[in-house]
Amino acid sequence: GEIKKLLPWFAKGFKVVIGSRGKTRRNAPLVRKIMALAFSGARRIFLLRDIKDTQCGFKALEREAAMDIFPKLQFFRQKKDKVRGWRVSAFDVEMLFIAQKLGYKIKEVEIEWNDRDVAQDKGKNFIRESWAMVKEIVRIKLGDLRGRYV
Repeated sequence: GEIKKLLPWFAKGFKVVIGSRGKTRRNAPLVRKIMALAFSGARRIFLLRDIKDTQCGFKALEREAAMDIFPKLQFFRQKKDKVRGWRVSAFDVEMLFIAQKLGYKIKEVEIEWNDRDVAQDKGKNFIRESWAMVKEIVRIKLGDLRGRYV
């Protein structure tokens, strides 16, 4: 039902519309809330200062924007060791950074969000996951300095 909040913004000229959980993250564990604050603070120092919540996962793009942005994502071009299970990434940050760099108008819309993540061992890898996200931010910033997003 939350998609109804995003769709009208396309008619107002926005090419990328994202959901934002705002300050309230219902049912999110304390560790998750702390991780979110640390990540958004670090990210806003280097990238996307005006976007509050890049990691909500609720995003919509016009086709033209998606076709322009997604081929430029460096995250999917990295050669990694064989990955088992899930992997920490900030591909959302990279996608929004590219959209902003290309001049696409981005709208952030507050939505109702109820954390229902059922992943095992949540919070046990706090330091490793936090460090991985910091490295992702640095990777994007360095990629920009090296001209990868032109």
